[in-house]
Amino acid sequence: ILVLYMLFIVFNRKKNIIKDTGLLKNLFIPFGLFLVFTSMIFYIYNSYLGCFINFLLKHVGITLSLVFINIYVTLGRELGITNIIINEGEKYDIINTNPLVEEKCNENTESSSQSNTIEIIEAKINFDNEHNRVSRYNNRNCEKLIMEYETNYYKILILYKLMNSLLNPNQNDDQRDNMDSFINKNIIGEKIQLKNVINIIIKNIRNTHSTLLNHIILFPMFIILTIYIIISKFIYYEKTYSLNIVQNESGEWYYKCTLETMDFIYNIFEMMYIIFIIIKGKNIIYNNCIFRCIKNIMHSMIIWIVFGPLINIIGFLFLQNKRYNRILLEIIWNSIGYLIIFILFSMDKIHTITTGRDDSTYYFDFINHKKCLIHNSYICGCPVEKSNKNRKILIEKYILFYKYCSELYTISNGKLKYVSVNKKLNV
Repeated sequence: ILVLYMLFIVFNRKKNIIKDTGLLKNLFIPFGLFLVFTSMIFYIYNSYLGCFINFLLKHVGITLSLVFINIYVTLGRELGITNIIINEGEKYDIINTNPLVEEKCNENTESSSQSNTIEIIEAKINFDNEHNRVSRYNNRNCEKLIMEYETNYYKILILYKLMNSLLNPNQNDDQRDNMDSFINKNIIGEKIQLKNVINIIIKNIRNTHSTLLNHIILFPMFIILTIYIIISKFIYYEKTYSLNIVQNESGEWYYKCTLETMDFIYNIFEMMYIIFIIIKGKNIIYNNCIFRCIKNIMHSMIIWIVFGPLINIIGFLFLQNKRYNRILLEIIWNSIGYLIIFILFSMDKIHTITTGRDDSTYYFDFINHKKCLIHNSYICGCPVEKSNKNRKILIEKYILFYKYCSELYTISNGKLKYVSVNKKLNV
């Protein structure tokens, strides 16, 4: 099933949902689970060879999947938008409004008072024509435009991420064409400093970049460490071969692998890693501007910790001398857990592609709200209607922001180039 799914992803790699959520993430998470299922073939072993293959495949597969899941969660946590801004002990409810890029539309909009707004950034750039061009382009063409207007375009995207929940969407045509951003003075006052808000988003982008870079460095080190442990234990095994055949409570003889204790230790660390991911992403399910699959991933983490390392730890502690009972316990519960995890992770891709709904509005959460007419505000907290105005174009622009912030390397003129965090900030 996992192999068929990976072939399905490769075959549909040009679909928007695959490109937007990331081809590598969509391949490496199921590939990690594939390694885990393959390791179960070697659960019953009578030599060190079978033991170390089981150990290596199992823990490399689990760690590989968790690494890319952590990347998913980090992106959702750092780049998604929460429903509350906290500043100096006070909470401000926010509701998403229109961002900086708008399509020309025939709808009549309210006119907003210019005296009630202040400029976020003085965009002294000739971006008028480019604005109209970008609003009419699809994702692919937008990416081409980025190559030409990279600095200014991402400056706009980054500032939109910061202030998207505070921007005034009801600008007249002159204001829209000038691509300037405004905040309502009456709403914000002096409580939220623009500099502080910009520092928040800069910190978020740095955290995202740091997570990506750390995982690229640490995962190869993890593999090297695991191989070193396997080799060192093998040397020990060669010297103590006679001690590796033991008798269980039923009087049966079986091979006891010297990696079993390390397997227990790895299970503890994996459980701690999953708990770390759960704590880090506990509020993601309430976020806006995130991929819906991230919410499924967060639900799967609870299943993972119960059906995965916790079961294995219990088996090691209470069934050490009942080898076959322990094998049966781990294979059954691990298989059920990892199958559920795979279903939760893959179902949105399969459903979106097979039903022909390869549209970002189906797999990306983005909610706009209308203005509260009573308080003339977007953040008063009153229940207001949702707005679908320009929803698709706004989602596409925000996905571009995601994709750029999650890049570490890019190919330019046939050369692989590192994308530094300073280049991402670009402001």
